[in-house]
Amino acid sequence: MFYLIFVMMVAAKLTTVYPRQSVDLTRVSIVLDLLAILLHLLLTCRDPGYIRNDGIEFMKLLETFDPFSLCPDCEIIRTTRSRHCI
Repeated sequence: MFYLIFVMMVAAKLTTVYPRQSVDLTRVSIVLDLLAILLHLLLTCRDPGYIRNDGIEFMKLLETFDPFSLCPDCEIIRTTRSRHCI
């Protein structure tokens, strides 16, 4: 769906915006459009990363870390940007 909307926007720019602006500005705009597609493809294909348990016992983690930063259900360290298991 994203690519369909993106192609429609580029087609609209081809017919309305590009003819009225300079050739250099048109080239820059096309390069930025292609860069946006490339970055979107790269980011959607990347692994989001997962928090895993490295085999450390939960009781050892309790001795080392703050209990509020540990998840008792999945027995791992909860980082600030991680979500709790479901």
